[in-house]
Amino acid sequence: IVRRGVADEVCITFKRKNGSRFLGEVSARLVDLGDEKVVQAIVRDITLKKQEEQDIRNRNRKLAILNSIIARVNQSVHLHKVLDMALLETMELFGAEGGSIHLQEGKDLVLVAQKNLPGPFVITAGGEDSEQGHSCRMAASRQCITLAQGTAAGCAIAEYVQGSGWQSIAGIPLFAGKLLIGVMHILSHGEREYVPDDIGFFTTLGNQLGIGIEHARMFEELNWKNEELLRSHRLLEKNSFQLEVSRNRLEK
Repeated sequence: IVRRGVADEVCITFKRKNGSRFLGEVSARLVDLGDEKVVQAIVRDITLKKQEEQDIRNRNRKLAILNSIIARVNQSVHLHKVLDMALLETMELFGAEGGSIHLQEGKDLVLVAQKNLPGPFVITAGGEDSEQGHSCRMAASRQCITLAQGTAAGCAIAEYVQGSGWQSIAGIPLFAGKLLIGVMHILSHGEREYVPDDIGFFTTLGNQLGIGIEHARMFEELNWKNEELLRSHRLLEKNSFQLEVSRNRLEK
């Protein structure tokens, strides 16, 4: 202020008389009153402003990751690689240390991707070991939107990981239209509350990823049918050739 006559400083933590704290900025200028000079300073509470800026940055980051996942799903035919990357990027976005993706196989959800989960959970998510509580039935996953403290009635995955040091878990249902085809779980060692904006992101991600998975499955099925058709065509050609040979022999 002495050198320039004005000064500004942002992101200073202030303490009110009641002991509460807030994030503020200071704008000060030197005022010459003739016989003396005084400093006029204005302090503004910018807590909400900074929070809004952070929310915008987080929202933009979510949109960028969501667009990246959608583009990868639509461009790649390697479903498992896409699911691995989608799980990893979602975990990084929310600061989660573990996660999994299960897809529907019959009445069970089968594990297709996982990060940093205990061994028994990795082996199966249903089927032969379902009596050990590693399965996640479809009825349970429909309730599995947000699970605070790792507990939720009917969710065997939440009950299983709760004893493994995880404090919070969020389940993201994967929908292809109105059909529930799987669920993504992200887990944290610390307690975590997911706000409505997070739930909105989960909903969009689950819908887009579910549609992409269904398209990839249809593409794989179409490739399989094309290969079967090609094999049938080759077999028909072979049989036709053998028939022609037999006909020539018969004529001779």
